[in-house]
Amino acid sequence: MSIVLLEDDEDPQATMQEAFAMIDARDEVPILSDIPNEKHSLSDAGGIKRSRQEQNRERDFRRRQRQKEERLQLQMQAQRLEMYLSQLRQCGGSVRSSETTESICVTPELQQQRVEAELLNMSLKKALTAEKKWSKSLQSVLDKRQSMEVRILVVSVGYERLSKKKIFFFFFFFFFF
Repeated sequence: MSIVLLEDDEDPQATMQEAFAMIDARDEVPILSDIPNEKHSLSDAGGIKRSRQEQNRERDFRRRQRQKEERLQLQMQAQRLEMYLSQLRQCGGSVRSSETTESICVTPELQQQRVEAELLNMSLKKALTAEKKWSKSLQSVLDKRQSMEVRILVVSVGYERLSKKKIFFFFFFFFFF
């Protein structure tokens, strides 16, 4: 920094320029507080470096996750397309969409399930028929028992003492209740 003293005040602009030059020169000289401490600068750089590393790690992690998801989606799509292709091959290429696949093309698994359902239906019908026969036979046994009870009652009370109305009443009562 240079200080020039002008003895004559004849040129006020020159004095002003000199003062501005001094101010500018002073701004260029670093103040002690403006000089960065090496320890602080290293730790600050390390903090910045760490945060950048963390950011990079996070970015890489997100990228890997996105790639995994894309791979899974592509695998699922490939499986769906393979299933569709196998259905086309089984049906001779007549399948147009997934809706028509169910109505037109019958897979072996569906055929097996249909056969099993028909067999089960037949066996249930036979069981129902057998239950109906069993029910009818039990009903006939109960009817015979009731008629026998009426006969026994009539015999025990005495046929002579009962009128036809009373016999009909007993028979009706035991038969329907």
